[in-house]
Amino acid sequence: IKVKLSSFPMIRAIAIRSCFTDSPVAEMTLDSFLAPPSFTVTGTFGGRKVVFDTNYSTADIYFSTTTSSLTTDDHKVKPGKSVVFSHFYGTLYARAYLNGRWSNVSRLILKIPDCAKPQASQDRDMLVIRSSTPDSYIIYTTDESVPSITNGTRTKGEARIPFLIGTKVRAIAVRSGFSDSEELRIRLADPDEDPDEG
Repeated sequence: IKVKLSSFPMIRAIAIRSCFTDSPVAEMTLDSFLAPPSFTVTGTFGGRKVVFDTNYSTADIYFSTTTSSLTTDDHKVKPGKSVVFSHFYGTLYARAYLNGRWSNVSRLILKIPDCAKPQASQDRDMLVIRSSTPDSYIIYTTDESVPSITNGTRTKGEARIPFLIGTKVRAIAVRSGFSDSEELRIRLADPDEDPDEG
């Protein structure tokens, strides 16, 4: 028999059978029930943000992307807290732990697509940088610093940079719910000279 536990503060049960003596009374309160973790998944720059939760705010939630045999040596997060996963396609395993008790294991299949690496072209006196990922943003720097969501100039769709010989451009493509792209590195050179690109 299945009982919706949230409807009862305490459950008492016995087992009976014809010609048998009734079993002792078994009791279970909601205080002894540790729910498996639940997940809330949203897109964020750099991948997927996963919020972990369970029915006890004081519990610890342990998670792994490689094994369902979770122990206290695995990654730990508190209920209501989030973790951002990037460049990951596979199953996320999690279970809650409280006062020596483990919950059942929860599973979540995550697929984190990558933004396509930006490509550069020249339009008259402008360098144009685009990614083939729809609705992505281009983040670029011209001071040789690493472009990221917190560093660089961000433009939606494409970046147009004045074509000045010797300028070193570093660029990535980003989109909410996607992993950041591989970085494009290019040095603007004379038309007769091959640019340095990494």
